[in-house]
Amino acid sequence: MNEATPLKILLSAYACEPGRGSEPGVGWHWVLALAERPGVELHVVTRANNRMAIEAYRSVHPETWSVQFHYYDLPRFFLWLKHHGLGTIAYHDLWQMGMAGLARRLHREHRFTLAHHLTFGQYRSATLLYRLGIPLFIGPLGGGERTPLNLLGLYTFRQRMEEYLRRFIIKAAYVNPFLWRAYGKATLIFCRTEYTRRALILPAWRKKALLATEIGADAGAVGAEPAAARGKQFLFVGRYISWKGIKLVLRAFQLLAEEEPDATLVMVGGGDMEEYIRRFVADNGLTERVAVHTWMPQEEVQRHYAESRAMIFPSLHDSGGTVVLEALAHATPVVCLDCAGPAVVVGPDLQELVVPTHGLTPEEVARRMAGKLRMLCTDETACRDLARRSLERARRMTWQCRVEETYAEIEKALRTLGRSDEKI
Repeated sequence: MNEATPLKILLSAYACEPGRGSEPGVGWHWVLALAERPGVELHVVTRANNRMAIEAYRSVHPETWSVQFHYYDLPRFFLWLKHHGLGTIAYHDLWQMGMAGLARRLHREHRFTLAHHLTFGQYRSATLLYRLGIPLFIGPLGGGERTPLNLLGLYTFRQRMEEYLRRFIIKAAYVNPFLWRAYGKATLIFCRTEYTRRALILPAWRKKALLATEIGADAGAVGAEPAAARGKQFLFVGRYISWKGIKLVLRAFQLLAEEEPDATLVMVGGGDMEEYIRRFVADNGLTERVAVHTWMPQEEVQRHYAESRAMIFPSLHDSGGTVVLEALAHATPVVCLDCAGPAVVVGPDLQELVVPTHGLTPEEVARRMAGKLRMLCTDETACRDLARRSLERARRMTWQCRVEETYAEIEKALRTLGRSDEKI
């Protein structure tokens, strides 16, 4: 690739909206970070219903006008189906098929250097951008993470059946011929975790799959230095659902509370396990030690981050974890499991807080978690060091850093392709 040649990028971002979290936030922050890169001409294809929010943002942030947005949606009949049983994922897959025609027209006009499929970042959803005949980059993708079989005891019978169905769906994704074509034609496939990379069933696909995190921290939100010494408050932020590891959170804190009379737990979230949580707290005499909240304003959540010694986030199959980065940005270490995306987010910097799960029962995992919490309660020197390292990790995990690292790999691949073409 000639360094003087502008990098013309066609970015497929079905979910892309300012002021939102989850997938829409990923799409939007990647757009902003790419817009800041020199020598980039960025074209973004996104849903038509994102137009109003995007244009409102751009009216007060003129620097984003360098990005060319192209809006597309399926006919209204499909929108009706989406809200009457078709579902978001099925609609997204149909949107990808319909958007391919717009992508071809745009490519004829602009002659893109590469196509990049960003959102939805589900490895089970195919992109048709391979039809453009230019280098295709996919991801970062998630969705291949699975609850370890040895921890299925944390689930009810129905939840175990749902997990087995999820495992089947992961495998069944490959009946889609478009998925085979997309992965076969892709230059690189970025995966959020090793579990998703291993879900790519062909060795040739795994060979060109690289690990990359899709979420980032806002540079302005990362603290300058760790706050003063904190009390023995621990925090959980997330949905009150089984695969977030709610039972592990409660059991680990129960074990800690037996030895640390000053330890407290704040839980912030919502979901169908809220009644279970409140009953567990009452039945085990933890009413004065555990505060259970439904969702609250972000400012209050940030206050809890700043006041907590650590966050407990034992998710069983998350592919990322935005709340993990939010905690790190507040110098709040995170205790998590080794079987999902949060362990990737905390990285090697905080590995001593990652709880192993291989071959262990739920009770053994909870006891190991309690041991991590006990160390945080009793070792002030280690706690301050972990807070410092949490901030350092967050500084290396900003949106700009995520995009720069990913596009360094993309540009390296383009240079390799260029050399191959020259030999031919």
